[in-house]
Amino acid sequence: MAVRKMTEGVSGWNNKTPFPKDRYTIYCLSEEFAPSQGGNPMLKREWEIVAPEQVQIGDRNVSVGGLKIVQYVVTKVKDQETETWDQVKSDKAFGRFRDDLVTMGYDKEDIDDENPPCFAQGKTVEAIVYAKEDVARKSPTPEQLRKGQKQSDPIKDESGKDIKTYQLQIES
Repeated sequence: MAVRKMTEGVSGWNNKTPFPKDRYTIYCLSEEFAPSQGGNPMLKREWEIVAPEQVQIGDRNVSVGGLKIVQYVVTKVKDQETETWDQVKSDKAFGRFRDDLVTMGYDKEDIDDENPPCFAQGKTVEAIVYAKEDVARKSPTPEQLRKGQKQSDPIKDESGKDIKTYQLQIES
C-alpha cells in the first residue's frame, strides 16, 4: 500500500473556490454574433485558460488549465423605452469592443457596430482573469416564477451562511 500525505496532489478548481486574480494566457475557442436578449448587437466568446496549468491557492496546487470563460461583448445599446440607439451607452460599448480588437491585432479602419466582425476565434492572448463572487441560489418556486422573480432564495450552509460561488471573468 502506498501512503501519501493529504497535502500532496493537484486539486481541480470549481466554482465554490475563490480564484486568484492574475495574468493568464487564454485561447478563443469560439466566437459568434447574435443579438442580446435586449436586442443589442453582441458577440459571445468562449475562452480557455492555456497557461499556467496550475496555480497556488493557499497551501494547495490547483489545476486551472482548460477552464472555460464565457465573455459577452455588446457593441451598441438600445434605449429600452424609445427603441432608438442610446448614443452615450453605445459609444462606451463600442469603445470597449474597439479596444479589445486593437489589442488582438485588428488593423482595419472601419467596423459595422450592428454586425461586428468575429475576429477573436483562434487567437491566443494575455488577459487579467478573476472570479466574480455570487451566492448559490435555489431554483425558483412556482410562486416566484408567477411573480416574475429571476432570482430565488440563497442556499445556506449548515451554519446559516450564504454559500458563495465564483464565476470566471475577463477584466482586461
